[in-house]
Amino acid sequence: MNDNRYYEILKKYSAETFITQTLPDKKISILIYNNVISFSYSNLEFIRSNYPNYIIKYISQNLSEYVELENTQTEISEIVTLLSNDLDEDPQNRLIEIAPEKIPITYRDYSDELEMKIIESKFDTSDLDYLANKYSISSNEYKVLIEAKFAKEISIVINQINNQLLQIPENFLYSLMLLEEDILSLEKRKQLVHLIFSQNKINKITLQEARRVFAALEMNDFKQAVKPPNGGKPYIQLVGNDKDWLELLEKNHIINYCTRTSETRWHVNGLHYSQRGAINQNHLF
Repeated sequence: MNDNRYYEILKKYSAETFITQTLPDKKISILIYNNVISFSYSNLEFIRSNYPNYIIKYISQNLSEYVELENTQTEISEIVTLLSNDLDEDPQNRLIEIAPEKIPITYRDYSDELEMKIIESKFDTSDLDYLANKYSISSNEYKVLIEAKFAKEISIVINQINNQLLQIPENFLYSLMLLEEDILSLEKRKQLVHLIFSQNKINKITLQEARRVFAALEMNDFKQAVKPPNGGKPYIQLVGNDKDWLELLEKNHIINYCTRTSETRWHVNGLHYSQRGAINQNHLF
């Protein structure tokens, strides 16, 4: 039977159930494209299993029914693909809600508005690298959201930086180091800053910016140590792993050198501002 005749016969019917596996793809496409197969979970499962090339078309033509499914009945690959379509706000929001797992946004042509919705409720940590690279060109609202998600996933972020799996632009690193206590704890910020300095992740930080970082970390002795020579040559009374921090400052050329004057007391010689490299315009904080 030719396709036109096939359609003319079947368009009078709506298949509540669909049990045959013998139809060729062309016939199935006619049924789906012309809404002959009604939407049901059993039909959805059947098409998923036997005609996967037509599943998105079947769902798209029955989207209002699909978004009423439970998240145990949906598949993430379907959600990710459907969100690429030009959808109204309500079905778009519902698709995010019924997604069975986190929704990846890397390599997807999503709008910033849609990405932000996904990040707020279904953030996938596989997108950390994507967001790190997107940070500099994002709106202020988007930047705040990115900072919050990195803070929430700080243990993963620190681990990935430590293992060279995540590269974060310097301006974003600087913002992370200055996050408020209610967003990122002081302990975690100190851990992050120590890692950043130990791996020389920031090359364009000025002395003034370094002072702000140590003020945010409540390390006031170090804040005073990072200052121009005309402000004096301060002494630092070392406690705990402070010597390690002092070595990191010297390694990163934030101070010139330090000299031990007693068991726990160090004399710090700072740098002139002119001795620090000028910040590249692409790395302005």
